Amino acid sequence: MDGSPGNIIRAIEGSLRRLKMDYIDLVYLHRFYPTVPIETTITAMSKLVNEGKIGDNKQKPVKTQT
Repeated sequence: MDGSPGNIIRAIEGSLRRLKMDYIDLVYLHRFYPTVPIETTITAMSKLVNEGKIGDNKQKPVKTQT
């Protein structure tokens, strides 16, 4: 599991299928992945917002060591 765009998109789309929902109201990013720039992760989450798959995304302040 990491914050790569492919993983974020797979995770959200998988959750939507399992929940039998069209969108998720809110998604939190709880972990910082040092191998993936945070901007890359946020861009993927913003894409899902624009596609109507998630209503909003929030980033929880995290330390670099979790």
